[in-house]
Amino acid sequence: MAGCGRVVADQYATQRCMQLGTIVVLRLAWRARGGGCGASKVAVEGPPPHRPAVRKVKVGKEQMGKWEERGGPELEAVVASGAVALLNARWVIALAKREGGVLQPRQALPDEAFLSLSQVQQATTRHGGLSVVCISHCWLQPDHPDPRGHNLRVVARALEAWLKRYGGDLAVFFDFCSMHQKCRGADGAPGSRVLGFAAGEAGGRFASEDALFKQALGSLGTFYAHPNTRVWKLTAFPPDYNDPQRYQRKGNVAQYEDRGWCFCEASWAAMVKVSAMVLDLGKDSGEGAVRWDALRDACKQGRRAPVLPSALKKELEHKHFTNGKDDRPAVAELYAAGFKARFGEAEELYYATLGWGDDEAKAVAAVLAAGAAPKLRVLSLGCYSMGDEGARALAGALPSATALKELYLNNNSIGDEGARALAGALPRATALEELGLYNNSIGAEGARGLAGALPRATALKELRLENNSIGDEAKAELRRACEGRRPKITLLI
Repeated sequence: MAGCGRVVADQYATQRCMQLGTIVVLRLAWRARGGGCGASKVAVEGPPPHRPAVRKVKVGKEQMGKWEERGGPELEAVVASGAVALLNARWVIALAKREGGVLQPRQALPDEAFLSLSQVQQATTRHGGLSVVCISHCWLQPDHPDPRGHNLRVVARALEAWLKRYGGDLAVFFDFCSMHQKCRGADGAPGSRVLGFAAGEAGGRFASEDALFKQALGSLGTFYAHPNTRVWKLTAFPPDYNDPQRYQRKGNVAQYEDRGWCFCEASWAAMVKVSAMVLDLGKDSGEGAVRWDALRDACKQGRRAPVLPSALKKELEHKHFTNGKDDRPAVAELYAAGFKARFGEAEELYYATLGWGDDEAKAVAAVLAAGAAPKLRVLSLGCYSMGDEGARALAGALPSATALKELYLNNNSIGDEGARALAGALPRATALEELGLYNNSIGAEGARGLAGALPRATALKELRLENNSIGDEAKAELRRACEGRRPKITLLI
C-alpha cells in the first residue's frame, strides 16, 4: 500500500504515533455532515461506513482447520469489522478484461467485487498458505494509483494464472479498494478518485470510515508480514509513465525501491515467508500466455533478505515519502513491532532458491546474532551463491541461535575456509542436530576441520557432505570421527 496516495493522499495534516503496537492517525478529517474540513472526533457520528453486502457461506471443517493452523485468525478482526474489505480475484480479472477497466475507490465498488470473511476461510485449501494476496505498488498519481489500468492488468494476469493452477477463490488486498478512501464529495457520494488535490476541491470520508481507516492502517504489518499471505510487488512503471499526457506525475514519483512505504512493505514481506510467497511482478514480461509455475519462478528472484530494525531505520533516511517528517518515524516503528512479533515466534525459516549470496547470508546472520529468533529450529539457506564469507558470518551467529536444530547450507559455493569456520562454531551450537553442506566446494582441509570438531559437537546427529571435493583420506578421517563419537553421527558423504 505504499506510494504517494495511500496514507497521506490528501491535503490534511497527518501525525502518527504508536500506542500498544497500533498506529494512531490524527488528522483533519472530512465532516460527515455539512461538508468542508474540520477536526475529527473520537466519537463516530454521521452516516454509517461503507460495508459491502457480501455473501456468507458455511465453512467446511477441513477448511476451517487449515485456516486456523495457518494463522488465519490474525486477519479476522480487521476484516470482520469492515476496516478491510478483500477483493474477489475473479472480479478483478473480469474488470481487467473490460474495455477501459479501471479500479475505483472502495466506497464506489459494487458488492460483487468483494469476498466475505467466510468465503476467504472456505477458500483455504491444500495448496499451502492462506488464499490472500497483498499487492505492494506505487501510486502512479496522487489522486489514483492506476488511472489507466496498467497495474490492474498486470495483477489480473498473475491472478488468472494462479486460479488456473489451483482453482477455488482468491482474496486480494489492494489498499485503494480495500481501505476507505477520501473519495466522497460534498453530497457524500463516492467518486472515482481520491479528492482534495485540485485547487478549491474538497473531499473525504465519513467520520465512521475514518475510524475504520485507522484500524486498517494498524493492520498493514499483519497482512504483509504474515507468513502465509502472498505479497506481489509491482516494481515496474508503465512504459508510457513519462508521458505528461497520460499521467500527472506529482508528489512522490520515486522508483518502487526508493519509496518509503513500498520499501517497508517489501521489508515486511521479506521477514519469514518462504520463497514463492513473495513475487516481483515487475519481472513478468507480460507477453503471451503464462503458466503459474513459470511466472512464479521468474518473479521470485531478487527478494531482499530480512533486516534488523536498526538497519532499516537508517535506510529509511534515504527513502522518499510524501510526508517524510511524519511517515518516516512511523514506518520505522511499525517495522520494528512487526519484526519483533514475527521473528519472536518463528520456528522454521525457508529462504532456499532465492539466488542469494554472501550479503544476504550476512543479513540473516545479523538477525540470529541479535537473538531475534529465540524459537528458531530450522533454517534453510540452500541453492544460493553463498561462499566462505557468508558461511563465516553464519558460523559467528550460531551460538546465539540456541534453539536451532537443523541448518541447511547445501547447493552453495562454500569452500574450506567456510567449512573451518562452521567447524569452529559446532561445539558452541548446543542444539544443532543436522548440518547440510552437500553440493558445495569443500576440500580436504575443510573436511579435516569438521572432523576435528565432531567429538565436541555433542548435539550433532547428522552431517551431509555429498558432492564435495574432499578426497579419500579426509573422508576416512570424517568416518572415524563420526563412528568414534557416542552417540554416533550419521555421515552422508
